[in-house]
Amino acid sequence: MQSPQTATLVDVSCPQCGETYHVKEEHLGKNLKCRRCDTVFELRGGPGGRAPGRAEGSEPATGARGSGAGEWARAGGGGAPRGPAPGQRPPEAAVAHPIAVTDADFARTVLQSTQPVLVDFWAPWCAPCRALAPALEQLAAEYAGRVTIAKLNTDENQRTMVQAGVQGLPTLVLYKGGKEVDRLVGLRPKPHIKQALDRALA
Repeated sequence: MQSPQTATLVDVSCPQCGETYHVKEEHLGKNLKCRRCDTVFELRGGPGGRAPGRAEGSEPATGARGSGAGEWARAGGGGAPRGPAPGQRPPEAAVAHPIAVTDADFARTVLQSTQPVLVDFWAPWCAPCRALAPALEQLAAEYAGRVTIAKLNTDENQRTMVQAGVQGLPTLVLYKGGKEVDRLVGLRPKPHIKQALDRALA
């Protein structure tokens, strides 16, 4: 007999950076914005793309990879996630990579977060921004569950950039409890950023 509680997940990779997502078959054909490189691509199941023997709920609730529904919710895709109740974000402890934020979800993702959020105001043409990206990837993994690292593309989200008073790139703004608590302008070394995060957690 077929169990109604199981669902086959499909492995889908970002064509730009190779980041892998586990998504339900029902999401195939929809568009997904990659959390790592911001590329928007169509979810397609390819040969060998299915994850055999994997049922819904078999993925761990925490770690760099969550369930297909959790990844879909964090990436801002359509469809109703089946994990958290409506209006709730997925567990922030599961975010071990920088996430993309926009004008539309900045208040919910950053200002209403239960933990500190470091927002990287960047642009694709900004060379120092690209140089800073590896350090932010490392910090997202090191501070997973304690601090969320978010990236806001200022070319596409100028309203938030203006509201935050950002005039140069890259600019890192650290928010805690909905308020700015620190700001780092320009290309800063990783130890300086760690100091700011540790102060926010003290």
